[in-house]
Amino acid sequence: MNNKRVSSFIAGLLTFWKPSLGRRMTIAFTVFGLLIGYLTFITLTMTFTRDFVSFSGRIMEERLRAMTPPGGGDRLMSLVNVQREDIQDTIRVAKNLFLRLYTLSRFNLYVQGGAGEKWREIYVDTDNVFRTRDVDDSGLVSELQRCLYTKTILKAHDVFWGRQDTITFMSDITRPGDRHRYVLNLQVNRLGIVTLFNRNVYKIMAFGLLLLLVSHLLGHFFSAFLARPIISLSREAEAMAAGDFDRVFHTREKNEIGALAEALNSLVARVRTDIREREELLLGTLLALTRSVDAKSHWTAGHSERVTDYAAQLAVALHMDEKTSKELKIAAVLHDIGKIAVPGRILDKEGCLSEEEYDLAKQHPQTGADIIADIPAYEGVRPAILYHHEHWDGGGYPEGLKGENIPFMARILTIADVYDALREDRPYRKGLGQNEILAYFEAETGKIFDPELADVFIRSMLSKLWEDGQ
Repeated sequence: MNNKRVSSFIAGLLTFWKPSLGRRMTIAFTVFGLLIGYLTFITLTMTFTRDFVSFSGRIMEERLRAMTPPGGGDRLMSLVNVQREDIQDTIRVAKNLFLRLYTLSRFNLYVQGGAGEKWREIYVDTDNVFRTRDVDDSGLVSELQRCLYTKTILKAHDVFWGRQDTITFMSDITRPGDRHRYVLNLQVNRLGIVTLFNRNVYKIMAFGLLLLLVSHLLGHFFSAFLARPIISLSREAEAMAAGDFDRVFHTREKNEIGALAEALNSLVARVRTDIREREELLLGTLLALTRSVDAKSHWTAGHSERVTDYAAQLAVALHMDEKTSKELKIAAVLHDIGKIAVPGRILDKEGCLSEEEYDLAKQHPQTGADIIADIPAYEGVRPAILYHHEHWDGGGYPEGLKGENIPFMARILTIADVYDALREDRPYRKGLGQNEILAYFEAETGKIFDPELADVFIRSMLSKLWEDGQ
């Protein structure tokens, strides 16, 4: 019991690590769905970043201008050297805008008095007073000059894979009537996917589980839809590999699977034709050999063909299926092929056989079985050839089998073989008449013959055989 449990456990593990086609497709769809979810997050993040940062820059510009006194002229410069407590509110607004996905690391305003003049930075000191200072960074100066021509600059990584990175947004916010040129600069830290997950763990887990469930269900549905015809073809192929070449691949698919089914059907049809031709050639060769065996003695000429005819009629009376009936006919044709090893003097001897001669004659079932032993297609008929001289009561040869231990087809051949032997002349006696044959069968039923088969033969066949002159 423990060994069975261990074997079952190991088989389960192997099934898990080597899943079926449908399960593999389900796993593939699930992974694909999660990958699509991740790529969707990346794409939306990249698109949303550009639009959101630009939008936030516009809001910051409006907040700055809202702090300037009313009236015309260059109003942003009027903030310089002025203390404004509401600047902290503006900064808080800026930080709140980027609360979930970003953090605001820099918020700068740059001004240039005129073309060619030095750039200065407008910043807020610790007393909330707007001050200016010169910009000495040549790289920053170049970017500020470029912004005046392009109006906006957004610098971010070309490809975002969910890692934390920095985004820089510059916008020319100079308005008509301003005597100075102004550039607003925002520097934003975009959160990485790990940080974002930690901040929104429940929402992301819920979304991830929902995405996993939907992907798995869709994967299971589509894999079942796609794999079903393949699994069906596989089962048919297994049956054909086992030797059942009468099977046909059925599918309603009009795609590559349908083409595969048609190709396999064509292949199987060719194999079936080839096998049939080879079987017919082989059977023809064996039949010729059997006829030559029967022809060794004029007493047995045509014996195998008559036995085949009687066995075929008995198969019809027994409502035997086509496959078994075909095997029975082959067994009947070949049942005495082993007599090729029996000398003609024994077959034609008019008197009783000596013990040595009888022992030699009794070897023909084994010899016949050995002749066809290496023919896989005739494996099913070999027992009938080997045991067609066994008796229901166990008194036959070569092994003395008894009752239903004797193969069914061998019991049928016994009846057909004995009937032909009784009605035909033999060197040691004349053929028996109808009444004698009937009496013999009735007397030997349950001894030589299977009672049920003998009853069918007597009731359903004898009168018809005699009417036909057989």
